[in-house]
Amino acid sequence: QNQFSLEDVQTIPAIPTPHMSRPIYGAFQDNTNQLDGSSTSVYPIRYDTTDYSQGIRVSSDAAVFVGTIDNGAGLSGTVLTVTSVTSGTITLGMVLTGTGVTNGQHVIAYGTGSGGAGTYTVSDAQLLTSRTFTGTLISKLIVDNPGAYNFQFSIQFANTSANAHDIELWFRKNGVDVPASNSRYTIPSKHGSINGHLIAALNYVIELAANEYMELMWWSEDSAVFIEAQAAKTGPTRPAIPSVIMTASYMSGPTIIS
Repeated sequence: QNQFSLEDVQTIPAIPTPHMSRPIYGAFQDNTNQLDGSSTSVYPIRYDTTDYSQGIRVSSDAAVFVGTIDNGAGLSGTVLTVTSVTSGTITLGMVLTGTGVTNGQHVIAYGTGSGGAGTYTVSDAQLLTSRTFTGTLISKLIVDNPGAYNFQFSIQFANTSANAHDIELWFRKNGVDVPASNSRYTIPSKHGSINGHLIAALNYVIELAANEYMELMWWSEDSAVFIEAQAAKTGPTRPAIPSVIMTASYMSGPTIIS
């Protein structure tokens, strides 16, 4: 029979706890049209779908307010008149929901309002009497871990004009424009009954601290240009075209340990 002394037991090496490393990544998209309402304003790119998220996530801003939508004279139109704001701040690009609100309705321009009570322009004409609206903007990509990240986007632009028009895309970090991150694209003109189309795509590497966030912004010289989503097609069968695809990944190997 083997006997172990206390000294022998103390020298037995501890069994290591198994760990598994996981990569940090995120994949997001939007499946709605995103309109430009004014060449004097800039707009955040928004998302409505998270495909994958591990260490990179989306965050939203929200506002709740009371108002109407008409043409300013009691008929169907695109004038949003806000009489009071219950919470939050109304911002460009916010998607509106509420009783009777058109699906995908969103704020595209400031009028007399700039976040609170006042008038705004929305994307779709309709007639709505006074009611409560909720505005939501999902545009922020937040990282949980510090490090260098690679953001890569693909955006489907369309142009309804007989003339080509330019757009620009750039990044904001924590609400501040990132220097030298802008790109300019020319969207082809409409040909016959077919809108002009162009995919704007590139990748950008930047260092972020934990809980910092990135946004992608856009500007157009003409409101004939918009970001377009297309439904799946048949004859032959083809998948849907998201208006926006954004992926993000940590620039090293797997770093989350669990």
